[in-house]
Amino acid sequence: EKKFAEAKQPLETMRRLYPNDASGDGHLVLLARVHRELKETSQERTVLESLAKLTDDSVDLFARLAELTSQSNEWEATRQFAQRWLAVSPLQPAPHRLAAEAAEKLHDDRLAIDSYRAMLLLNPVDVADLHLKLATALQRSGDFPSAKRHALLALDEAPRFRAAHKRLLEILQ
Repeated sequence: EKKFAEAKQPLETMRRLYPNDASGDGHLVLLARVHRELKETSQERTVLESLAKLTDDSVDLFARLAELTSQSNEWEATRQFAQRWLAVSPLQPAPHRLAAEAAEKLHDDRLAIDSYRAMLLLNPVDVADLHLKLATALQRSGDFPSAKRHALLALDEAPRFRAAHKRLLEILQ
């Protein structure tokens, strides 16, 4: 009936009585949904994090936590939740995208390179941009031959891509 405010109290009671219920339709999932519907983001995140401690295979849980942490610019937490998401579902581009974003913010070139390479294998829409991002991460890591190759691949996809031209010139210097 969408009476979310009224559902909070019984769910909190169930949480106290059964703190380790990690079922997909259990009270923790319902309580997180109630907090989300009521726009109580910090409480939702607290519930989801407690649920994450109890499970290791919930794609929806890790996706939501990665989304929440990236929105609040908590990149270390985003990296952790994106990697947990990838451990469960590695063939989706979204967790690779979040992992790459977190890696860029944390200056983790190894993770950025791995994420961009994985995204290229998943038939992306903007291939040129991914090659450019990969070239940039490879350049930062000191792998200039691979960086040059990916800058050229970006230009192969989009010959007038100015950022790729600029990156190639920087690599060649």
